[in-house]
Amino acid sequence: MIYKFFVGMIVLFSFTMCTLMNPDKGNKTRDTTLLGLILYTNKPASSTYTNCKNYPSNYSVTGTALSILSLATGNSTCNFDSTSKKLNCTGVNVEEKTFASVSDFINDLPLTYSYTSSSLTSSFVYTYDSSKRKTKQVYTSSDNYTNTTNFTNWDSFGRVLAATSTFTGCNQRVTSYAYGDNKEVITVTENGGGSGCLSGVWTNTKTFDSNKNIINQTLGGIVTAQANFIINSTTKVCE
Repeated sequence: MIYKFFVGMIVLFSFTMCTLMNPDKGNKTRDTTLLGLILYTNKPASSTYTNCKNYPSNYSVTGTALSILSLATGNSTCNFDSTSKKLNCTGVNVEEKTFASVSDFINDLPLTYSYTSSSLTSSFVYTYDSSKRKTKQVYTSSDNYTNTTNFTNWDSFGRVLAATSTFTGCNQRVTSYAYGDNKEVITVTENGGGSGCLSGVWTNTKTFDSNKNIINQTLGGIVTAQANFIINSTTKVCE
């Protein structure tokens, strides 16, 4: 079963480009699928701003229980256009991210993010404060599912430390974030609600390479899954 709560929580994944696909409609609920996706989109910017980025222009995905993360085994190709300030990925994972500037792309501060699965399209809109700290994330899907996340605390680098989320038909979710060397650990407490809503705690641990691109994502607790991101090639973008 795919659970309802993951919409909106998981994300960008964590390359500056990757993503998670969306769960199917019908009797399946969304908690777990969105899990991966929200986690990706909540990926923090670099602890210090940089002028250049080596982003994955081609990557492969392997792992276990990938459907929970809305991922599939295979290759994807990505391209960032500095004129339109858009990142587009095609292949196993199809997605688009828009940015206000090339600098925001380099530091992973998107304005919007969308991805398409065989059954529907999912979209994210992000809000930042004057210090470039992420303050809000709004998720909508083409079948009218919604999720709003408010980020409530940040560290001295502007990285998110805490958030609360409201979901269609479910009680509020509480999330905390911790950071280490090339690692991010997200702990999520689900508080139940209607049919398909999770209750309990799960973690999402992401590991990054020296270019701040995700190379592993592991879920533990009331849901489990694991994904490896093999970066086959990179493209360098500078301001």
